[in-house]
Amino acid sequence: MKFVCIFAYQLYAFHHDDQENNELDKLFEDWTNVGYLEDFFEEHKNDLQNGFLGNITVEQAVKRTLLNARNLARDLLRLGKNDSGESNKTLDLLFTPLDNSEFGNITLSKQKAYGFSQDSWLRLYALKIEHGVYIITGGAIKLTPTMNERDHTAKELEKLKRCRAFLMGEGLIDNDGFKEEF
Repeated sequence: MKFVCIFAYQLYAFHHDDQENNELDKLFEDWTNVGYLEDFFEEHKNDLQNGFLGNITVEQAVKRTLLNARNLARDLLRLGKNDSGESNKTLDLLFTPLDNSEFGNITLSKQKAYGFSQDSWLRLYALKIEHGVYIITGGAIKLTPTMNERDHTAKELEKLKRCRAFLMGEGLIDNDGFKEEF
């Protein structure tokens, strides 16, 4: 397990040895691939039409995902490449605690981001290193109220735990530690 720097000392992403791309690149590759999305939504068609999200067709879901992926990438780029020094224009605007009841300063806090689109089911999962600094552990298309309801989202919870344990074990708990790696 290793990680790559996406934006200088602001955003990192895990890159697992058995994968061609890092987690962030892999997600956006999938989320902009019409064939992948059609297969995914066909497999999860019941979730699209169960009432939690309304009654959405596979075609509508693909179009919505393509739009939300573009918007999320734009939001990430806008905030991640912010070099103006404005502390209120950081990735902290995009990420929130995974557990809505989490408060305070928690070392390598589990985070989620879905962009500024309220109807987005795309999720980036990350660990917060410190103010404005995150490492992406994965992501998912979340169609159910909780992550434990489907294998693909439960897998992302497990990746968050595994990546957090790896970083803790390596003593990489602040941005100074990450900077030393590069």
